Amino acid sequence: MKPINQLICAVLLLCSLCTTTLSGQEKDQLFTVDRFTLQSGQESTFKDMVTKMTEAYVANGINRDIHWFRRDDGDYEVYIPVADYADVERLDYDFSYAYNSQIDTVARAKIYDQAVWPKVVKEQRNLIMKEIAELSYQPEGDEKIEGIAPYLEVTTYRLKPGVSWMDLRTKAREWVSLMEERDSPSNISFFVPDLGGDSRSFQVEIAANSAADLARRRSMQEGLADETTKQWQNDVSQMVEETGKTVVEYLPEMSNSDHDKYQATMLVVQRNYVSATEMDDYRNAIKISNAGLRAGKADLYWHSYVLDNGQAIAMAPIEGFSGMDEVYDKLRRRSYQIEPDRQEAYKRAREKVDGVYSEMNIMKYHHEMSYQPSGDQADLPRDYLVLTELEVKPGKMEEMMELAEERAAKDMEMGSKTPYQLYTYRAGGASNRIVIAEFGPNAEALESSMAADEEALGSWKQDFRKRLEEVIESVSVAKGAQDMEMSYLEEK
Repeated sequence: MKPINQLICAVLLLCSLCTTTLSGQEKDQLFTVDRFTLQSGQESTFKDMVTKMTEAYVANGINRDIHWFRRDDGDYEVYIPVADYADVERLDYDFSYAYNSQIDTVARAKIYDQAVWPKVVKEQRNLIMKEIAELSYQPEGDEKIEGIAPYLEVTTYRLKPGVSWMDLRTKAREWVSLMEERDSPSNISFFVPDLGGDSRSFQVEIAANSAADLARRRSMQEGLADETTKQWQNDVSQMVEETGKTVVEYLPEMSNSDHDKYQATMLVVQRNYVSATEMDDYRNAIKISNAGLRAGKADLYWHSYVLDNGQAIAMAPIEGFSGMDEVYDKLRRRSYQIEPDRQEAYKRAREKVDGVYSEMNIMKYHHEMSYQPSGDQADLPRDYLVLTELEVKPGKMEEMMELAEERAAKDMEMGSKTPYQLYTYRAGGASNRIVIAEFGPNAEALESSMAADEEALGSWKQDFRKRLEEVIESVSVAKGAQDMEMSYLEEK
């Protein structure tokens, strides 16, 4: 086998599977953008239908950001980030999956009724927009707006005849540098149409928390003006013309943007069985492989944990089975960039751990049976893991899932502290088992939060535990910390 092919196989075997994550200002981002012009008097009906659709997404664990905005001209827009054009196609699957999950025909009609829709929506337009990372800017510190801004001013420009995109891109990069040098308070995103729309136009979105906040930031920005910035503005005015401006407000009640950032539709788990005597050599082999991927600028990431049952597991989220194609494709495309000396080093390290064997599972995430705390607890690191696997008695799976949903609802009611995710095997595992992953920043903190949650449940847990014992055949528990050397995470 050729060294490069050998390395591909080894990487696929040892490094587990992974998926892309958004990297903020470091990479461009595609969005599908749909704009809806409504029939007169149909705003309330439209908002109700969209809210029902979002609820169906959430109920089915579909982990997509869905950002709804209302323009000052009365139109509505929805921005959905996508990984690539293949992901656009997966949007149709997600919609169908969520829509068809509503068994009640009345519930379906509230989401989308072909007879009602034309009476509500006058016109729908679609295009693909790309946010250009290097031409966008976010300040540091308190002026940085995290997540989706409540208020946006969107200005559309068009290149004047004779001006090339290369010319404009150069000037836009200059502006970003000028803002960085002056610590500008502005949060700016630069968008271009990737499919549909005017190929010589672009949008500049300025984010703020409110109209007053936008005015405050603009005043601060004007105070930073000097001869250099004034000259830049004069130069750009000769290159572009403004063709439109609108203000849009974010609609969180129609959107899906506050979901658990660790959640996914599915999870790929590779369990590597490593003896205590092999662990150091195994970790070294993974480090060498990870260094090769990093040198090749691989943008696929996973978390690895070493458990007390002798397993070194690697976990990565994917959006459905099609996500596997993306993983394999990225690994193969990146592998050619790994230098020969790294390949040889990895080969030698891998030979020392030939006794390690692996098994791979694909697991389905169940949003409605999982729990994510709010407030400060939501953002705690997940560096320690308790993995509980329950074997369910024959014919009791439906009852088990009902109990799991009941427990999640109780945790929501009580404001429990411990985040957990519930999975069932979708491929590579037994259909009568569920896996619960509980996370914390370290062993002590996780054990403390779990104990506090149990105590808060009081007498309720006694009846619940009795019903649970009636459907559970066996329980296995494994614990362990994240191994940062074997994980492959996005660089900050």
